[in-house]
Amino acid sequence: MLFRSICELEPAHQGARYNLGLMWLNAGHVNEAERVFRHVLALDGQHIACMNSLGVLLAQTGRIEAAMTCFRSSLQLAPAQPEVLNNLGNCSLESKQFQDAERFYLQAIRLDPTHLDARFNLAKLEGQLQKTPEAIQRYLELLRIAPAFGPARVNLSKILIEEARTKEALDLLREGVAHAPLDAVMWFSLGVALKESENHAAALEAFDRALDLNPMDLSARVNRAASLRELNRLDEAFAEIKQAETASDRSEEHTSELQSRLHLVCRLLLEKK
Repeated sequence: MLFRSICELEPAHQGARYNLGLMWLNAGHVNEAERVFRHVLALDGQHIACMNSLGVLLAQTGRIEAAMTCFRSSLQLAPAQPEVLNNLGNCSLESKQFQDAERFYLQAIRLDPTHLDARFNLAKLEGQLQKTPEAIQRYLELLRIAPAFGPARVNLSKILIEEARTKEALDLLREGVAHAPLDAVMWFSLGVALKESENHAAALEAFDRALDLNPMDLSARVNRAASLRELNRLDEAFAEIKQAETASDRSEEHTSELQSRLHLVCRLLLEKK
């Protein structure tokens, strides 16, 4: 490895050693990455990029307080870092310090109004706190800046459906699949909105598109079966459920919630038959 070779030739070469740590981190070797980052910081306690990378590593491995210490130390050296403020917001959210999380996200946005992650995270937070009008406005502001930001469309559509604003959700998601026709999650969300509006034929087409793009999407299969049931295509619906149950045994998505949904659709199918 190039960076390792440079480190062996020039042990004090901080740039090469830091990049070696990044390579370890990106490859998922967190112990090696942490060892390298701490070595760099022992040589240069004001290496801001290394401090931030170590903070990210610590947060990823569940050491939230230690991560926040790294990020705060970085901000003391250079306060105008929106990405670090966003990271602090995420750590605060993980610690259920919601007011602090909101404050950090807002500070990040004030420094960089185009910081999409901070805007998205703030909108998600306000949604979790049941600040529905504020969350809707945040998502709309984000989509005006970045119309192709798919997760914002998906999350906003869920809120709109909960607020009985299904037509707005449908318009939003139709725009979404136009922006990103290969986004399986967007097609699935469109299918859910169409099913909510009782347009089961169109919902079925959307679920089919989602499954074309991601055949292992078990939620799409369950919802596809439900739409087939509503269209009175019961044999196809049973076949879909059987396929979903088989796939769920081999999938990481195999959760108690998914299993409950499978059983519910099966029961409804039997009642209809």
